[in-house]
Amino acid sequence: MPFLNFFEKRNSMARTVEIVYPVCCGMDVHKSFLIACIAVTDEHSHTEHHIRRFSTFTGDLRRLADWLTSFDCHDVCMESCGKYWIPVFNGFYTAVSAVRD
Repeated sequence: MPFLNFFEKRNSMARTVEIVYPVCCGMDVHKSFLIACIAVTDEHSHTEHHIRRFSTFTGDLRRLADWLTSFDCHDVCMESCGKYWIPVFNGFYTAVSAVRD
């Protein structure tokens, strides 16, 4: 049955995914808020997801940066329509520059 073989192959492929970033964050950025999800994978390949919502105002973006720091998260991927990602990016760039100086 070709249909069953497809799902057997698909399930076996899912077990061989290599973890490249053990701690990373994905963000969905909107005009007035963003949703952030930090994925933390341990040495046994068990992943925990931590999800929070933040406004796009400066105070909440600072809280977002603190939240990412609390998980030692250095890798972030953002999805956004239009130009809503720019203030978020600029906030992170400023925070990283301040830490390096």
